[in-house]
Formats: sequence, structure tokens, C-alpha cells
Amino acid sequence: MKDYPLKRYAMIMVFSGLLACGDGSNTASQAKNTKQPACGEGIPGGWVNIPVSAEAEAALDSVVKRMNIAAKLDKIVEARSQVVNGVNYAIAFQFDDGSVWHTEVHRSLSNEYTMTKPAAKGGLPPLCPEN
Repeated sequence: MKDYPLKRYAMIMVFSGLLACGDGSNTASQAKNTKQPACGEGIPGGWVNIPVSAEAEAALDSVVKRMNIAAKLDKIVEARSQVVNGVNYAIAFQFDDGSVWHTEVHRSLSNEYTMTKPAAKGGLPPLCPEN
């Protein structure tokens, strides 16, 4: 009997492919169990909510120093980060007069802070806009 290595290799590949794919009976149940990530969650370079940290506070301090407002900073309401060439911070903060503002700040790899969006009244926009 003549040996046909190419045919044998092709048959092995086809058989392996069939084993890997299965019979398709679990496809619907597998699709139901697949969890879709939240906006930004698990996406490299996406925005994620973060706990208030010293880094977020330092980023906000660089903005508050530039604001011409009589009120004093009370607290950070919400913080998000985005890893880029450095870190972007989106921060919502409240002054002691009750007003809420938000801003975005970039921290470079050399720890220099640059305001990328000027402080504006109101909280942060939703992380995942409604469709």
C-alpha cells in the first residue's frame, strides 16, 4: 500500500477540527452564559471606576489650584482612570458650598499633571451611555 503523507495530514487536521468544534448542541447554552463586559471593564485602555486614591487627589489638586473659586474642596464624589501613555483621570468633586464639578487630568509617565478638560459644573457623564 502506498503512503500518502499529505492525505494523512489532511485527514488528521479535519478530524481534529471536528473534535474541537463538537456537535454544536451546546452553542445556544454557551451563548447564554457568555457575560458581556461592562463599558470599559476588561477593555485595554478603557475607562474604569476607581476608588479615591492619592493619585486621583494629586491630579485634582493640580486643577483646583487653578480655579478662581472662593469655596474650598470638600470631597471627591467619583473617580475614573484610563491607562494610556500615563494615566487619564476623570474626577467629579464637590466644594463646601455644595457645588459639584468635574474635570479630566492626564498624568504623564514622569508624573506631570496636565488638565485635558477644564473643570465644568455637574457630575461626570455616565460611564456607559444608555442606547
